[in-house]
Amino acid sequence: MKALLVSINSIYELTGGGLYLRCLHSEISSNYSSVDILCKKCVDKKQAFFLSSSNINFVDKTKLADVISRFILSPSFLMFYFIRIFFISKDYDAIHFHSSRNALLAIIFKLITRKKVVIHFDNVEYSLSRSLMKDGMFILRAFDAFIMYFYEKFAIKALGIKSSFITINDKRLLGYIDADIHPIKVSSSMKEFPFKWLEKRSCSRHRGIFVASFSHYPNVLAFENLKLVAKSMPDTQFVVAGRGAEFLLNDLSNIEIYSDVSSELLMELYCSSTFCLALVNEGSGMKTKVAESMSYNLPVIASKHALIGYDEVVNNQLVYLVNELDDISNAILDIHRIYLNQNAYKIFFKYWQSFLDNYHIK
Repeated sequence: MKALLVSINSIYELTGGGLYLRCLHSEISSNYSSVDILCKKCVDKKQAFFLSSSNINFVDKTKLADVISRFILSPSFLMFYFIRIFFISKDYDAIHFHSSRNALLAIIFKLITRKKVVIHFDNVEYSLSRSLMKDGMFILRAFDAFIMYFYEKFAIKALGIKSSFITINDKRLLGYIDADIHPIKVSSSMKEFPFKWLEKRSCSRHRGIFVASFSHYPNVLAFENLKLVAKSMPDTQFVVAGRGAEFLLNDLSNIEIYSDVSSELLMELYCSSTFCLALVNEGSGMKTKVAESMSYNLPVIASKHALIGYDEVVNNQLVYLVNELDDISNAILDIHRIYLNQNAYKIFFKYWQSFLDNYHIK
């Protein structure tokens, strides 16, 4: 059997959506003879090597596609390309849709074809759209929240479309019973435990990294909290990287800003850091940057919200659950002490093994 995986993200992009798309591709590939992809066009194709056996169809995300798609009650720009997707899908036995924003597409395919149709939720989209109403696009967010509430709470279940979620929390929130759980898993550039990196980090200046998409308002709020911590810890360097980071207001010398980074630069920034910050407090699903940081064997300082779905490592010595700004400062100091601990190797190796067992694409 052959499957087509359809996504509003690009298989190459460095966002959480792109990362989860690559995870899904890996997860479902074992069930089919081949899994091809239809996704948003992206100029960065540096990560294409692991998809050499898959055919990839690209479509442009444009304002016209967005407007027309919403005019026909779809918050996914891919609705504009329905006819193209339909003809491409004729060569496949199953159609997998990444993101419930593609609900209307999935519903139509369910009704007019005999193919297997699956929706993979990576967020509870009606809840996410509602939380984003404060970002200055109230009418658009309100429309998305309203239409996604109908699709996610009623239409998908009523038609019996097979679904999967990232976390059990999202599954329970929407009241789905017969749905799979596909947690975030990431690949790693390291084939074995990074002895040399651990030694190098132990001798280098303490440096934290915060990676996020700053078009997402909750991440901007998290950055403001990071600035307060950085101001109180002038001897610690902080790196902030991600989409839209150039619009962040920063007047502190110990914060470096990198916007819209390439995959090579992002890897370099992770490798030169000694810990990761994940401080977001809104949004559903799992926060992909936690797993990504673990793939570089970096300790994680995170809010309770950012650790949803990471039950297997939440009690690990290198995962710090923080509530207050003082907790963040104390966690940073404790991580520094661990790097200097004579048992650091054992602590980091246990952490590495937990990543391989639970959040690594094998």
